[in-house]
Amino acid sequence: MRQSTHNMDRQEWRATGARLYAKHGTDLPQAKLDEMTVAKIRRQYARKQRLIEMLNSSYSAAGLARRYGLHVRTVEKILRRDTWAHVK
Repeated sequence: MRQSTHNMDRQEWRATGARLYAKHGTDLPQAKLDEMTVAKIRRQYARKQRLIEMLNSSYSAAGLARRYGLHVRTVEKILRRDTWAHVK
């Protein structure tokens, strides 16, 4: 086992709950964010993920096939220009 430069090893540190007393977040002098900003970043990312899922389900070949009442393979062939190649 690798020797730690601190006075306790990893298992002891986890077992004693010492990490609960370690500074984190805005308690650190080098912190560039606060809790509100981190929460806002996470909400915006979650919103992006939901929008991507919605777009993928609506505008995928399967979504377009459902919308126009076609088979998925038909839409895939249209998108690859295997059929209707003359249409821009």
